[in-house]
Amino acid sequence: MYNGVGILTPRGTGTSGHVQTNKFNLRRAPVPKFGDGQDGPQHTDRKPNKEILEHNRRRQLEIKLLELSDQLEEAGHTAAEIEGLLAQERAKLQEEFEKQQSGAAADASNETHAVAARKQEQMEKLRKALGIKEDIKWGEAFDPEAQARRKEEQKQAREEEWRKRNEERDKRRQEAEAREKSQGPDS
Repeated sequence: MYNGVGILTPRGTGTSGHVQTNKFNLRRAPVPKFGDGQDGPQHTDRKPNKEILEHNRRRQLEIKLLELSDQLEEAGHTAAEIEGLLAQERAKLQEEFEKQQSGAAADASNETHAVAARKQEQMEKLRKALGIKEDIKWGEAFDPEAQARRKEEQKQAREEEWRKRNEERDKRRQEAEAREKSQGPDS
């Protein structure tokens, strides 16, 4: 090796032996393996801030009301008429925004928190469609100890359920026998 890189000696190669580094060889950050003290992926989903979403909704409502107020002023309405019309329009718009809020998705805007709310709804639908439980942790499928623990918990839950069913069946049997005895042989 010559200077720790490449050929042993520059002799007979037709080169000067000057070694240059490859500037285009980009080194990637090492990918951490599961179990290196991590709880999950680095890009955890950020929850949408409901206060910001509500603030933006109220802001849009007020913008619409200001536009209406300007139109009414230009049309020559008095201040009292404008206030009355704005109060009616505010009530109507608030009902519409509440219906939107209880409806499917957040606004169709590209605002960060609205996008996060839509993404959260989408992921919840996907989780339900695939039947994924809520208490699943990242990487748990590759951890044999966690899998064994989960199987044991499921086994205990099934045994407990089975025990309760047997107790209820025995109780119903005893009640039925008690009724038969109370009715006696005369019927």
